[in-house]
Amino acid sequence: MAQQVMEVKNEHNINLAFMECFTSCVLTYLNIQGKDYRKILLDYWNLSYQFKTLLSGKDARQLPLEYFYGLKMTFIKGNEELLRRHIRSGHSAICLCQASKLEFFPHSYLGMEESGFQHSILLYGWDEQQERYLVTDPVVNAVVTLSPDEFVYASAIRLGRNEMHYFVLEESAVPFSEPNLESCLVYCTEQILTLYRRQRMSKSDPIVPEGSSDEMKVRAWQHWFNNRHDGIRALEHFEEDILNSSEWTVRRRNDWIVINTKTISSIRRLRTLVWNTYRDIADLGEAHEEEGQRQIEAILSTWNTVNFLLLKYKSGQDSQAAIPSILQRIQELKRIELQFLEWLHLAVREGAQ
Repeated sequence: MAQQVMEVKNEHNINLAFMECFTSCVLTYLNIQGKDYRKILLDYWNLSYQFKTLLSGKDARQLPLEYFYGLKMTFIKGNEELLRRHIRSGHSAICLCQASKLEFFPHSYLGMEESGFQHSILLYGWDEQQERYLVTDPVVNAVVTLSPDEFVYASAIRLGRNEMHYFVLEESAVPFSEPNLESCLVYCTEQILTLYRRQRMSKSDPIVPEGSSDEMKVRAWQHWFNNRHDGIRALEHFEEDILNSSEWTVRRRNDWIVINTKTISSIRRLRTLVWNTYRDIADLGEAHEEEGQRQIEAILSTWNTVNFLLLKYKSGQDSQAAIPSILQRIQELKRIELQFLEWLHLAVREGAQ
């Protein structure tokens, strides 16, 4: 028998930023459940380079849901019938799909599918009378319903096959004890610092469905190594592409610049959100807040300059001088972002003592 479904309103939706649909679904789920979703933002300072695109988010396995909330998020390679059983049993699921195949999704928001990125939506219930999924999409602030056929059309991995990929959210079977605030702050600042500077922490494994053939596993690892680089490593690969871009066609170079200027704007927004979350939650003290704000403003300004120089490079104005200028600013970003994360970790540890 299906469990009672909580009413979801547009106000529940949390839209982080451009290209942050998956984590926006996670935060929206937490918000629906009445949990403090801001804790995730404490651990959300990151940088990755996927499909030649700079991104600030983390992948599913890097989100500390079990540590913060006692929640488990499990990747499922299944079909519509299996998904429906999960939803009707009271679970929610974040489903990967093609935004262009969602009737409610505005065409003006499309543009990243050709680069290899999938969209994410949150399924939080099942309407027994109408036999439709209850869905929310925080990116476009839409609370809608989808029939099974509509859902399969948007989510099927291959045409004609009832196969889809999704993540089921549920309470962990492991007994949960909520960590205190001081422990959360120390844990998060250590995690984001370690991941950013590439020490002691290896990158999370690629998602390989259980029962996959050896060939599929090899392809998954190759795809992962080719398309995921975190922290300072992301900026290093971005630098390589800046140098190589002079050999690209004008169209390829311009498309690459346009996408990355958009995602850099998201990076700036998320840097601000993370810092503001620490200011709101952690008792840093006035002196530390002023110092942190000074460093954040320098980081945001440098990212903004990188964006400006990329657009200048795209316009063709003194393009030979633009590349060295961009590379110089990226070196500066490596230094001041790492400096900020080291400072934040020390500031939090001082407050925890």
